[in-house]
Amino acid sequence: FRSPPPMQEVVQESSPSSSRRCCSCGASSCARPSWVMSDLERWRHELRQEVQASVLELKAAASALSLQMDASEAAHAAPPPERPGSAEMTSLQNHVEELLRLNTSLRQASMDSQPGKDDLVKLRASMVDLTRSVHELMVEKQEDHAEM
Repeated sequence: FRSPPPMQEVVQESSPSSSRRCCSCGASSCARPSWVMSDLERWRHELRQEVQASVLELKAAASALSLQMDASEAAHAAPPPERPGSAEMTSLQNHVEELLRLNTSLRQASMDSQPGKDDLVKLRASMVDLTRSVHELMVEKQEDHAEM
């Protein structure tokens, strides 16, 4: 909001004697000074101009948006792109099938590299045997150490 122009006093002349009167009611003895009403009128005028400018900007933005929406609707109404010919379609189908085969073989290879249940059972048995052997070795060492 812009500040109003400098204050000016409003004087109404009803007789050649130039007595000061209130700008709104014309009475000679009013509680409001005449410059207050003058400032209020100026502010009202400034506010009205700003509102009119804002309305014009909104109308311009709305019309621009309307043009964009019209262009968008025209794009949606355009005919779909042409479909590739049968030779191109066959080539694409072959390419997709080759990719699917590659995907399947990669998935199978990753499944084969993961340990299965039998592999885990064998690993556990090996760990138990290793633990038992280490325990036996420690017992022998303790016996040898105790004999000395």
